[in-house]
Amino acid sequence: MNKKMIFCLCAAIAMAYAKDDLWDKTKKAVGGAAKKVVKTTKKAATSVAKGTEKVAQKAVEQTSKAVQKVGETAQTVARKTDEAAQTAVKETEKAVETAVEETGKAAQKVGEFVQEEIIDPMLSSFEKLDAWKLPDGRLRFDQVAYLGAHNAHANQQEGFLYSQQLWSLENQLKHGVRHFLIDIWVGKEGADKGKLVLCHEDCEKKSRPQRAGKKYHVTFKAYLEKIKKFLDTHPKEIVSLELENYASAKETAGVIDSVPGLRNYILTVNDYDPDKNDGKWPTLDWMISKNKRLIIFDTGAVENETYGYGYKTDRHMVRNMYGTHDIDKACQVRGSVRKGSRLYQLNYFGTIASPLPIHNTPEQLKKVLKRCQEKGVFSKGKAPNFVALDNVHLGNAMKWVNELNAKAAQQLK
Repeated sequence: MNKKMIFCLCAAIAMAYAKDDLWDKTKKAVGGAAKKVVKTTKKAATSVAKGTEKVAQKAVEQTSKAVQKVGETAQTVARKTDEAAQTAVKETEKAVETAVEETGKAAQKVGEFVQEEIIDPMLSSFEKLDAWKLPDGRLRFDQVAYLGAHNAHANQQEGFLYSQQLWSLENQLKHGVRHFLIDIWVGKEGADKGKLVLCHEDCEKKSRPQRAGKKYHVTFKAYLEKIKKFLDTHPKEIVSLELENYASAKETAGVIDSVPGLRNYILTVNDYDPDKNDGKWPTLDWMISKNKRLIIFDTGAVENETYGYGYKTDRHMVRNMYGTHDIDKACQVRGSVRKGSRLYQLNYFGTIASPLPIHNTPEQLKKVLKRCQEKGVFSKGKAPNFVALDNVHLGNAMKWVNELNAKAAQQLK
């Protein structure tokens, strides 16, 4: 082997060793660099993750605050909207009430004008209502006639547009009316709620316009107070009430007892029981001397010991049919009739109050009585104790009432 070959072989061997050493060094260098890259990448990733988490948390906080603010704004808007709606409702209700009141006042003025300028002059040719004459005190209550006002509370002078009478209670008393037919209901709303009130129909909102310019109805208590005042100042007068009562006897008795001193005037079965006296009632002199000058007839349990404040209507009174001016239709018995009843009530009024005096004249009422006697509703020869009419100021029925009482007094002699 020559020197050249030996040199080449040595060079090859040296290169092989050098290559292996370079490879090892390269691997070490690459491995170290890779570890550094991984380490740096991890640090970077950790840093990025932490930054992203902070950004995300901040974003969540800002979003939550924004949502809360939106919610608060929505609540404020809702509250203001509700307040605005309530204000609008109140203003609308007030406007409606004002409109109803103004309409009622205007209608009342129109009614007054028609009454004063048209109806009153038209009626000037008719005979005016005679003055009430006190009956002979020796007569029994069942021998005396009284003028009665149907739906006495529903009158023009106290604001009722759909009225059956012109005069107020005070004016009815002033002109000699002594028997009052009134409707009692339990109020359902406003100032009426829970109170016993006088109205027509059922006292709900639909009946309000029946009182021009009046928001609520006349109370039963206020009515009784006026009756008591009259009895206080007229010691020889006797008054009777006929209740179409939609309240209980307990409620009615409660109102009666709320008027101081009223009970003292009321005649009850404990004071005098007609059933124990052959159906006969006490004399007027007896009632005046005992100061029992208010008689209340009711459809309820008014005779029991707990709430006793008067007499049951159908037990003591015979009445003919109401709601028509057809004499044959009117001459039918209203309600149940108990044998032996001595009090008679002649009803003669239509479903709608008549503005014509002819229905209330003595001549017309005599025809009704005669026909009812012929049909057996009333006993022949028996005069009515109560003549119940609409618009008692028309037709001069008082003339006939006074004649009946004068005739009864003559029969005592």
